[in-house]
Amino acid sequence: EGSWSKFWIGADAALAVSISWVPLAADYTRHSRSTKAAFGAASVSYTATQIVAYVLGLFALALAARGGTDDAYQPFQAVTLGALFFAVLVLREVDQSFADNYSTAVSIQNLAPRADRRVLTVLLGGLTAGLALVLNIDNYFGFLGLIGSVFVPMLGVLAVDFFVLGRGRDWNVSAAAPSRWGMITAWGAGFVVYQLINPGDAGRWTDFWIDLQGRLHFTPATWMSASLLSFVIAGLAAYVIGTVGARSPDPAKSSV
Repeated sequence: EGSWSKFWIGADAALAVSISWVPLAADYTRHSRSTKAAFGAASVSYTATQIVAYVLGLFALALAARGGTDDAYQPFQAVTLGALFFAVLVLREVDQSFADNYSTAVSIQNLAPRADRRVLTVLLGGLTAGLALVLNIDNYFGFLGLIGSVFVPMLGVLAVDFFVLGRGRDWNVSAAAPSRWGMITAWGAGFVVYQLINPGDAGRWTDFWIDLQGRLHFTPATWMSASLLSFVIAGLAAYVIGTVGARSPDPAKSSV
């Protein structure tokens, strides 16, 4: 309707789609032979596929739409090359299902290092297939709001921790690596900011955050981006917590 009031909500949804795949890059690039290969392959391939996917979406909207009413839309497959474009999207989604299962298995191994990825992947595949037969995920926009609120502040924390606090040094990913609850706290701050600005459309979950908005007398402005602001807040919190933690004396070293 000629208004920019919903621009950042749409941008948050688009960013949520892209950023939800960032954890998978870590799962697969760990097999790379060099840092340059890992970064280059992930950056180029992810960028290219995201651009292609969004361009196909624009073509679908431009070619399949006729007029300005819902009844004026025709199936995407009915337009020129529509079936081909649709087949590309279908193949892309099938590939993502296998990638997601493997990524989830790797994530579980962070909590249970001795678990067999092969067994976990088969079990997860059966579980998700069963849930897909029972659940009706017809609110994709609400789903994007949830995953965006998880992964956007997480990336903010990781970026600050690695590039600013760690200055590009390798992380300690051994089994003896210490827990760092401060970074969880920083992520939580970004998560809350995201939900307060863009609670999405997820039933009772959204109702909870809208009620919290009222209790805090907070009304999101149209210029507020949940993604950008939660990224900044999570990053700043990670920097403050990491800096304070680095300055605090280590009890183990003090007792020696």
